[in-house]
Amino acid sequence: LVTFGEKAVMLCKASAMGDYSTFDTIAMARTPLEAKRLGRQVQHFDQVEWDRIRCSVAYSVVASKLRALPEVRQLLLSTGDALIAETAPNDAVWGIGLPMDHHN
Repeated sequence: LVTFGEKAVMLCKASAMGDYSTFDTIAMARTPLEAKRLGRQVQHFDQVEWDRIRCSVAYSVVASKLRALPEVRQLLLSTGDALIAETAPNDAVWGIGLPMDHHN
């Protein structure tokens, strides 16, 4: 059972790269941070391939979570047209590349 999205994304990353040893290690991760750290160790990593599939992977993981957790789905829908972003100053791929206290 995959208990958090970061693990699901990193499992997909390892599988897509054919690194089943790291896949098995990620499957045992107990926290999102551990899964993310292990995901950085995926062997035979192909950035072009990951760039091609990562949005589809993320979409599938989030859609699966929202189907499994109707209360989370409702919470998300209740935000209406609000902008939702991960403030991650060092991550412009999954985050917005800015800290929460940035003037914009």
